[in-house]
Amino acid sequence: LDSSPQARFHQQCLVWMHPHLPWLRLFPRHGTLANASVGKEASSLFADPASPARAALQGDWAHSFRSLYQLLRARQCPYFYMCAASFTALFRAAGVAGMADLHALLTPTTRGLRQALRDEGIAFTMPLCTSQEQMDETMDGTSQSPLIEAKTDGREENTPEEEEPVTWLESLGLSQADFPSLNPTKSKMLDESREDRRPRSLVFVERGETQALFNFLLNSRACICPTGPLAGVPPTLLAPVAFHGASLRSLKVRQGWVKQNGTELHMVELSGPVLPSALHGLCTLFGSSQENGAFSFVTAPESHTTAFNAFQPQPAAAPAAFATEALKDCGLSLHFVQQMCTKPQGPTPVLVSVQAEESGYDVSACT
Repeated sequence: LDSSPQARFHQQCLVWMHPHLPWLRLFPRHGTLANASVGKEASSLFADPASPARAALQGDWAHSFRSLYQLLRARQCPYFYMCAASFTALFRAAGVAGMADLHALLTPTTRGLRQALRDEGIAFTMPLCTSQEQMDETMDGTSQSPLIEAKTDGREENTPEEEEPVTWLESLGLSQADFPSLNPTKSKMLDESREDRRPRSLVFVERGETQALFNFLLNSRACICPTGPLAGVPPTLLAPVAFHGASLRSLKVRQGWVKQNGTELHMVELSGPVLPSALHGLCTLFGSSQENGAFSFVTAPESHTTAFNAFQPQPAAAPAAFATEALKDCGLSLHFVQQMCTKPQGPTPVLVSVQAEESGYDVSACT
């Protein structure tokens, strides 16, 4: 087995992905604009819900999604991403971040998506939302237990505060219909919509609700674009381990030389979905292969997923050693698994740049 630095570098540039359609850009999915010359071809293949091509693609994707979720449950895969057109879902195995149960995060979300989760009876919380009055499905931000159950009957009881303006209007011979802004339901909808597509709209699901979320995403039309060059194309699945139907794809790598302060430096540019395990592996590789362990890098984080770093897990139910032992066969390095299973102390910063030298790191980050 080749263990040279070149082989190790190539290993960290690989990611398992499904689906793989070479003529379409499937990551990132937010605001993706495909080449105009292939837009019509993509639409003709998958835009029609009744087309055999779309049915075949969706069926194959469903098998891949099930395979990946089963690997997660068996702790053969520590985490994976599902990148849809309007949101990204991160599924993590039990033990990751010190959490005892399987769990998932969705960001960004909208009121419509959250209502769809409620309609399916999926209990969720919004841990980054700080106002209980503004979002009645959110928590106070200090505790993630118990979960707030989703309301499915669609009925809400009017409080005395909501009834008072209506009574006053009726005493004047007026109707609430003449003053739409006083409608408590509409006011509540506007309050809930204020967090739409923002980091605070992150949704957290855990325990048995994760299975319900998986079933929802497996069958929901909300995951698929109805129009555009990616119409009919299911979400992109990204994982650090192999799964059914996945393609092993390489990041785009460009190399060159640059001069900085009179010193000639070797530059490597990576573009594509750089997973957390790959970033850890690259830092480990450069630290051991470069003179004095000196290297630096800058990143271009996907802005729609930075909320994942702000999420604070609940208190760990078991020592990280037990979680590390359970995930030892996931195929990732033991050092990375140990770090992944440690409960973070505060929000994890989003790395912008790192300067490493002689076993020390100078980190620039945004929170």
